[in-house]
Amino acid sequence: MYCYPEHRDYDPETGDTFPVNAPFWIVSQGSSGSDQPFMEAALLTLAALRPDIRDELQRTGRLVEITQWILRRSLRFVDPAGMQYLTGRAHPVVFEEVDLDPERMVELAHRLTPEQIPAVARLAVVTEDSGTPDVDYFAGQLSEVSLNSAIALGRVYRTLLPTRKMTVQVLPEQLQTGRQPQIHWVVLQIGP
Repeated sequence: MYCYPEHRDYDPETGDTFPVNAPFWIVSQGSSGSDQPFMEAALLTLAALRPDIRDELQRTGRLVEITQWILRRSLRFVDPAGMQYLTGRAHPVVFEEVDLDPERMVELAHRLTPEQIPAVARLAVVTEDSGTPDVDYFAGQLSEVSLNSAIALGRVYRTLLPTRKMTVQVLPEQLQTGRQPQIHWVVLQIGP
């Protein structure tokens, strides 16, 4: 997990210069030092996990993902029983310190049981329209693919074509017997 300040990458003067919003990093609003409260909150969260839970998350490679999940579910404006977690507001490109609630993160981490760990949806691109360099767009051999991973996909559409199509396969991991995964598709952000 990377944690760093956005310094001039997400300001009214510069706009949003991030090509992808992904659960691999925590970007804080501001310059040097604005990332410190988020790093501290993440470390406190990791320390608050019960050893058996932390060991299982490390074994399955989900420690960072669940830390992000805890951060986003613990933002001050997210009602634990509500649906705010499933909105773009809970998944911003850049986090504001005023929304951070380290105490709530620690409490959620400490109470976390195996049954509460959410299923992860594994993503795979099945088909997609691709722009052709020097035909559909003129940016040399730059690809439109900026990120392909099992939990995040990112594209920078360089072409001026009015529509694009992508078919994504979603495979939720196996859950304990009796639990059924729920998949929610939510638009988090729309560019200009």
